[in-house]
Amino acid sequence: MSAVVAERELDYFGAEGRQAGVVQLFAPEPDDGCWHCDYRIAWPGYERTFGILGEDCWQALHLAMHVVPSAIFATDDFKSGRIGVWGGKLNSYEEICRLFDVKPVEGPAT
Repeated sequence: MSAVVAERELDYFGAEGRQAGVVQLFAPEPDDGCWHCDYRIAWPGYERTFGILGEDCWQALHLAMHVVPSAIFATDDFKSGRIGVWGGKLNSYEEICRLFDVKPVEGPAT
């Protein structure tokens, strides 16, 4: 995996109180005629690394940034109200999108 180019800390509100979580975006890399950008989402009891492909470096990074809110939204921890930032809990998909400064995708799965 390449170097981290962007990182945002998250809060996980579990049985042991508030603990640290993180979202990381890694530098895109060439991948068989296109570009691949990995991103990692982690907090206590959850850690996933995903990748997304783009036509070029810019698109791969841009797509990864837009997928992160949906990936967080889809977790059981978010649906149970355990994910937040800066000491406050996140309550909606739109809030996650604002946190990552991306436009919400129409009609997210609930």
